Amino acid sequence: MSRSFMDHNKAIDIAEEKVFKLQDLRKTIEEFLKIEKSLNDFIKEKRLKFPRFYFFSDDEMIEVLMFASQPGKISPYLKKCFEAIDNLRFEADYTIIMAIVSPQKEELTLGLGDAGLSVGGQPVENWLKSLEVEMKDQIKKRIKKFYLATSKYEENNEKRSEYILYPIS
Repeated sequence: MSRSFMDHNKAIDIAEEKVFKLQDLRKTIEEFLKIEKSLNDFIKEKRLKFPRFYFFSDDEMIEVLMFASQPGKISPYLKKCFEAIDNLRFEADYTIIMAIVSPQKEELTLGLGDAGLSVGGQPVENWLKSLEVEMKDQIKKRIKKFYLATSKYEENNEKRSEYILYPIS
């Protein structure tokens, strides 16, 4: 065989190899785009289930969902969806939220007595919804308790507006 014929065959082999690599690359890109679309659909679904997730970027959402089975690691992200939550206080195994901690380090205990709010084994959007409902319920209970306590005081002494509201000058 002549040298030019062998060089020609080698060139054809290299060209075919590059075409196959290009086709593999195109297939990989198509698969990547399918995965990206699935991930975006999944994030959208989670945001529809818990609208406060719209406060998170896609990267933060991925991190939150990645730690979904570890509620203690999601705690730092809560500042973005609940303004008054700095942190959560968990039971030792991180399956029960015992209290909400404010940026001023005030604590709002959850549940009846020391029961807390169970979060173990639930999707993150479900227990965050439960946290939101429980937080509102506990605040309502505290306001009602305060109102009843001040009503008794008002009956005996001065009007509530005199010691609750700041005087307007």
